[in-house]
Amino acid sequence: MNRNGSFLIDILSILPKNNIVCHIQAPDIESENISSILSKTSDPALMLMEIDNNSIATITEEVCNNNIQDSIQYISFENNGNIIFEGYDGLEYNIFSKSFELPLWFIEKYEQYDMYAVSPNW
Repeated sequence: MNRNGSFLIDILSILPKNNIVCHIQAPDIESENISSILSKTSDPALMLMEIDNNSIATITEEVCNNNIQDSIQYISFENNGNIIFEGYDGLEYNIFSKSFELPLWFIEKYEQYDMYAVSPNW
């Protein structure tokens, strides 16, 4: 697992525990485990995933075993309709909402690698 894999797993660990949905564009992921937790959206390029303990465990397993994060073209996490995170290009480019409070340990772990930005607008 590379740093982007750890980054995705750590993002999942800091998300609020209720009302989180994920939109993901990753057409190259062919895992049956991932397919089982995704549903279609009105946009044929995006899939929808409800974030719960099962989906977190599935994503974590696939990141650790198959480096699926490298195939993610776009991913967003929303809380009650508000985007709190967007990631692009295998999680090379990432941005958090200015209203999302990042834990100090997360900042200390990833800020030095310039792994993310915080939006000044949303």
